[in-house]
Amino acid sequence: MNWPLRQEHAWDLSPREAIAIQRELAPMVRQAPLSAPPRTVAGIDVSIRGDVAQPAIVVVDVQSGQVIDQAALRMPVAFPYVPGLLSFREMPALLPALERLTVRPDAFMLDAQGLAHPRRF
Repeated sequence: MNWPLRQEHAWDLSPREAIAIQRELAPMVRQAPLSAPPRTVAGIDVSIRGDVAQPAIVVVDVQSGQVIDQAALRMPVAFPYVPGLLSFREMPALLPALERLTVRPDAFMLDAQGLAHPRRF
């Protein structure tokens, strides 16, 4: 995909370092209405079995309901399972899957805690 995916930090972290990053980034979260209704939405999930992650992304045209793009891959998982730090386990696999998309979605739907997360991130 031709849009930049910024990587703000390394993913090979300890759980303590990951918590510090969450605390640092949480104040940067902004809630604001969309400037226009989304025309495309990407549904995202990551399955992890053993030490293998499999992210899957499906981009849908909201008006027609048609699938207009999709991406999936399999790769090893390096970060341990730690409650509250799931993104550090899933994102290293999800980012390369996002780069495989040819359509830039207007919005994303994913399974996450959002502001209900203990560290609000």
